[in-house]
Amino acid sequence: MSTAAVGVADLVAGESVELFVVSSPGGIVSEADGQDFLRVHLAKHKLPRRIHFEDALPMNQGSSTRSLGRTAIRRGI
Repeated sequence: MSTAAVGVADLVAGESVELFVVSSPGGIVSEADGQDFLRVHLAKHKLPRRIHFEDALPMNQGSSTRSLGRTAIRRGI
């Protein structure tokens, strides 16, 4: 499973978390399952507002090490 947490603008809090997931077979199957799992492991203020399921996460190819393309993820929201 691959995940990416990004901050997005929020009118009340200033910024909130959204989670992007590429699930492995037999992994998390719905946003409700993901929220239930995270409620057990994270403080309430750290819970993502939404969980998005994607086929793949964008990666930056320009550097010597491939890194997650958070800017591309934010543009897709």
